[in-house]
Amino acid sequence: MKTLIDYVWHFDADEIAERTGHHRKTIMEWCRTGKLKGVKVWRDWYVSEVELRRYFPRWELVKTSRPRPGLLTCYHEAGHAVCAFHLRVGFEYVTATPHDDSLGHMKYLEQWDWDDVISLDELVQHLVIVLAGPMAEARHNKKAYEPTGSDRDTLVDILLGHEPSFEARFALFNYIERKTEGLVNTLWDDIERVAKALTERTTLTRDEVAAMMEDA
Repeated sequence: MKTLIDYVWHFDADEIAERTGHHRKTIMEWCRTGKLKGVKVWRDWYVSEVELRRYFPRWELVKTSRPRPGLLTCYHEAGHAVCAFHLRVGFEYVTATPHDDSLGHMKYLEQWDWDDVISLDELVQHLVIVLAGPMAEARHNKKAYEPTGSDRDTLVDILLGHEPSFEARFALFNYIERKTEGLVNTLWDDIERVAKALTERTTLTRDEVAAMMEDA
């Protein structure tokens, strides 16, 4: 991330580390010792573009590297992945890399869609994973959760084959939302670890997600 300090663009340690290939801790240490002249803001260091060009002659070339994924996207995808692993639903990887009209996605091992004939338990399980994304994003952002990707009525209607009346479907969906919220809260430390890793590495395999889970 970059910010204006005294009308000069400064870059934070994360951005410098990603664009130069050095570890974030190395950048921080260089700033602390004065090897790299920076400005400390709260707990982070920012270095001016002028100083970066002096210290990294190729800065003008490397600064066009792939941008870091958005933090909210990382929390959203981490919510999907951590809950999928907890519920023993197989997936190949989770990524915060934009693709088509999506800011990130999780690739299941077995592809399926809502029109597949599956049991109610399986359907509830998949809806929990779907809702875990926006719920994790909302909790991190300290805002009220709202379903994303599909509106609530569309998701409620997915239950049509199992609950013929709208009232029963809506009541079941409310239960699924409460179940998801409880799961996200229980697994929050794991979600935060996976989200942080996604900001640094963009894509994680299922095994990498598993290694970050406390009860894996």
